[in-house]
Amino acid sequence: KSVIRSNFNKEITIKVQKLQDLSISEYKVLVSEKNAEGAPIIGVIIPGEVYRLDYSGNKLLAPVAHTLNYTKYNLALFGNLISQSFKDRSLTKIGEGTGTIVQATRYTYKFIEASYFLNVLELCAAISLSVGIFNLLPIPALDGGYILLVVIETITRKKLSDKWLNRFVGAGYIALMGLFVILLLRDFLQFGFIQNVIDSLSKLFGRWM
Repeated sequence: KSVIRSNFNKEITIKVQKLQDLSISEYKVLVSEKNAEGAPIIGVIIPGEVYRLDYSGNKLLAPVAHTLNYTKYNLALFGNLISQSFKDRSLTKIGEGTGTIVQATRYTYKFIEASYFLNVLELCAAISLSVGIFNLLPIPALDGGYILLVVIETITRKKLSDKWLNRFVGAGYIALMGLFVILLLRDFLQFGFIQNVIDSLSKLFGRWM
């Protein structure tokens, strides 16, 4: 605040670092606006649609409300990814919108490096919630797949034989494991995970020697 006040009607340089790739961008800003109290202010314009979550009215139920809002967001995100993939007839969007433990580890490291410890907790909660929602998708081998089987058996009034059930679940496991391996290899190559581990170990052993 003191920097903004002392540079009113002056141009200042703001540096923004992205957690994704740690790249730094510089922006020239002219401090020329004041708020209702007469204090100089600057703002940021974010392109696209922006949602603001405010739980100040009921802090007691804020965790529950935030969980519900995040669940709605994840469902909408999954729905958009799937619909866009069908529209484009490509799995590119789903591939770009999903990640593995490699990606989660990378972002956790970036948060800790930037001292955003609360973001680490929020990331853990987001991963847990996302996994729970993913588990409810109607895919064989997931809980959502078993729910789909129950619905089918209820509609047809016929119980699926053990032979077809094993094939159904087995195909789901193979598809999920194949998808996991593909995404894991993509994250390894995209983020240079192996090289980062080698560099980190080199720095660690370098301090001890």
